Amino acid sequence: MNKSSLINFILKLYSLKRIPRIGWLIAGIPKCSVESVSDHSYFVTLLAYFLSFYLEDIDALKLIKLALIHDLSEAIVHDIGGKARELIPREVRKSAEYTGLRDIIPEELNEMKSEILALWREYEEGKSREAKIVKILDKLELMFQALDYAKLFSKVENLAEFFSDIDKIINESDNEIVRNLAMEIKSRFINENE
Repeated sequence: MNKSSLINFILKLYSLKRIPRIGWLIAGIPKCSVESVSDHSYFVTLLAYFLSFYLEDIDALKLIKLALIHDLSEAIVHDIGGKARELIPREVRKSAEYTGLRDIIPEELNEMKSEILALWREYEEGKSREAKIVKILDKLELMFQALDYAKLFSKVENLAEFFSDIDKIINESDNEIVRNLAMEIKSRFINENE
């Protein structure tokens, strides 16, 4: 292992702690309170870990690894949200994310690089049950964060858009625990807005 390459890679990833999740800024959350990409990824990983105790026929380690790396590429391409997300075709965004991720990991870390790139592809393509669950957790974490912001900032009215996938999760998830979580989040969102 090349210690210098590993340290440089880790330091590049530290930008994730400073990159804000852009959708919250657009929604009117004060900049000083907007979660970072790192904050978001940490909570997606926590959700994956917590749910791994209740999900059958799941590779818990893979689930957690997928959650950890799902937004690593944003250290290079940043969080793309709002109108930019609509204007930049998905294929272009995903190609840039893959290239950025590939380029940020030094060649000297080839075993780690191969695993991270394979996990990222698996996540993006939803190839496995674990990848599908992490994609749902990515959306549920967004909704948990919106509920938290609704409590903190009662004047913020633009949070409904962050719940747009809730019915899809409820109707399409093959996992009862995930469905129940989504239904509870929906119920709390409705109660917050009455």
